[in-house]
Amino acid sequence: MVAVDAAGLVYFIVCEYGVLTLSELATALSQLTDPVLDSALNVDGGTSTGISIDSATVQYVDDSLVVPSVFVL
Repeated sequence: MVAVDAAGLVYFIVCEYGVLTLSELATALSQLTDPVLDSALNVDGGTSTGISIDSATVQYVDDSLVVPSVFVL
């Protein structure tokens, strides 16, 4: 899922498979008080969803199946 808050910050949200339904995730995100999300878009990848972050302050990988479609920032 990709979401945007009132300040224009972009959030990439990955849930492990089977933890939340899309409806449960939408409800949880709508109840957040910090950050308050203005909008969110589901980009469901199913079991192939993963995330990799490599920056000066954060290095994180939640591995997944190899797929050719990615978001790069």
